[in-house]
Amino acid sequence: MTNYQTPWKNRPFISVADELEFAKPYRNTFLESVRQFSDRVLNETEIVHPGNGEKKILGKYLLRIGYHESVHAGQFLSYLRAMKIKRPEIWE
Repeated sequence: MTNYQTPWKNRPFISVADELEFAKPYRNTFLESVRQFSDRVLNETEIVHPGNGEKKILGKYLLRIGYHESVHAGQFLSYLRAMKIKRPEIWE
């Protein structure tokens, strides 16, 4: 992870629709890679969290990623609501 370069670096925010479109291939690649894992791999593989060095079970770690991102999506929606900006209905 130390050499990871985010594709969003220096990319200006244009709109939510533009962000979703830009993210689509990365999301699809991530989901396809997760689909490749067997139940055994998800439940028995230990990984080391790159941020804190803790060992985690791969399946639980992947679920935590989804949870973490949904928290951020909720925060972002609350900011838009506070600014009285029209929000995408992503939870419907």
